[in-house]
Amino acid sequence: MRIPFLFLSALATLSLVSCGNSGPKGAAIRDGDVVFTKTPYVDLSALPERLNLEVEVTGKITRLQVGTQVLLNENSGKYSYAKGILTIDTSAFKDKDGELLIGPGDQPIRIYADTTVTTSCLFVSKVIKTAEDLVAINQGGSAALQGAYILGNDIDCSSIANFEPLGYSDTDDGTHYNEQFNGIFDGNGYSIKNVTTKYSNNPASYKEIFDGNYQFEDEAHKTGNKFGFFQEIGGAGVVRNVAFDNVSITGRTIVGIVAGLNSGRIENVLVKENCRALMSTHFYDETCALGGIAGVISSSDTAIVEHCLSLATDLNIVETYVDYDEEAYYEEDHGITHTFYNGELGWDDSNGKRANNIYSGVGLTYGVASENLGKLFNVTPTGLPADFSQTHIEANKEKDGPDCGMLTDCDMLSVTELKTAAPYEAHNFDTSVWNLKEGVFPSFKAVYPSRIYKA
Repeated sequence: MRIPFLFLSALATLSLVSCGNSGPKGAAIRDGDVVFTKTPYVDLSALPERLNLEVEVTGKITRLQVGTQVLLNENSGKYSYAKGILTIDTSAFKDKDGELLIGPGDQPIRIYADTTVTTSCLFVSKVIKTAEDLVAINQGGSAALQGAYILGNDIDCSSIANFEPLGYSDTDDGTHYNEQFNGIFDGNGYSIKNVTTKYSNNPASYKEIFDGNYQFEDEAHKTGNKFGFFQEIGGAGVVRNVAFDNVSITGRTIVGIVAGLNSGRIENVLVKENCRALMSTHFYDETCALGGIAGVISSSDTAIVEHCLSLATDLNIVETYVDYDEEAYYEEDHGITHTFYNGELGWDDSNGKRANNIYSGVGLTYGVASENLGKLFNVTPTGLPADFSQTHIEANKEKDGPDCGMLTDCDMLSVTELKTAAPYEAHNFDTSVWNLKEGVFPSFKAVYPSRIYKA
C-alpha cells in the first residue's frame, strides 16, 4: 500500500548546531559516513547502514518516529545523538522478516526530547545516475511510476536517439490505464540534459503515422498527443528542483518541455534557453496548446505549476499541417490541409490578445499557475509579446466547461531583469533551493546537501 506523501513545505526548518545531547550508543556515526546537513534522503533500493543528520535537539531523546510505521524508544539501541548529529540504524526501517516498513515518498522524522523536533526525509525508490535509469522507470510498470526518485548527478541523455516520454496517457485499447507519473521526481539541483523526443520525422504531415511508421512502439506514445519529457504527470505526481538543459520536444498536440499534461505539482523547475518545443496539429481550438514548461495544466485540484522559470523562446507550432485518415486519404486527394494560424483565425485569449497558443510557461491553465517567471519574447506569426499562460474561457470552447484556471503573479521579464535577484525575491523563490546572483540567470543549490564525517 502506498504511503501518502508529506511535503517538506509543511515541516519545520531546523537549525544545524550541536547541543551536546547524547543518547543510546547502539548506533553511532563512523569516520567516512555521509552526514546530511539539512534534509536527508534514503535510497530504499540500496539501504545504507546508518542515516546521519545534523539537527539541534535539546534535552534527552526519549523516542524517534519515522513516518507512521517506525517507533524507536530510548532503550532500542537503534539511534544515537552526539556532536549535533543524529544517527539512526536503518535496520529499524525493516520488520522482523526484513521487509521494509517505509515506502517511497516524503516522510517526517519526529524527535521527541524537551521539545519535539520534526524534519523530513525523502525515501527514494532509486537514485537516478544514468539515462538508462530514467528509461527503467517506464519499464517498471505502475509501481515504478508511483515511486520516488532523486538525481545523483546531471543526466546526459544524448546516447538515446529518441527518448520515450516518462509516464503514459490512458489508451483506448487498455494498454495503459491510470499509469501517469504519480511519484516524486526530485532533481536535487541537477539537470536533465541533451534530450530529443519526437513523435514524427515530419511534423508537418501525419502521413508517416498513417502509414504505421511510428517512432515509438508503445501505444500511448505513438501518435504524439500530450508530449513532453513526461507525457502525463498524475494527480499525485511531483516534479521539483530540476533543470532542463538542451531538451527538444516534438509532439502532435498538447506539448511542453517538462510535461504534456500536468495534473500534479511542478515546482522549482528551470527550463534553459537552449530548450525547444514544436507542436503540429490539425485541431484549431483552444485546447491544443504549447508551453515552455507544460502544454496544459488540468482542472484537477492538485494541478499546479509554481516557482518555475522558463527561459526557452524556441517554441513553435507548424502553421500548415496535412492530416490523414482512411476517408481523407482515399477520398479527398491524399489528406486534408489545415492552416493552424494565418493571422486572421483565432480568438482573444484570457490575456486579451489574439491567440496562437504559444506560451512561455503553460499552453493552457485549467488549474493553477502561481509565482512563475518567463523570458520576454515575441511569438510568430502574431508578433505579439508572449504571455506565461492563458486560462480557459468558455466562449472559446464551450464543451470544455465554464471559465476556469488561475494565473497569479506569472510575469514575463527581460534578460536584464531576469539576471537580478529582485524578481525572484518578489515571487517568493526559495533561496534554500535557488542561487540568486546579480548578472547571471539563477541556478540550483543542492537540495539535500551532505558532508563526509571526520572522526
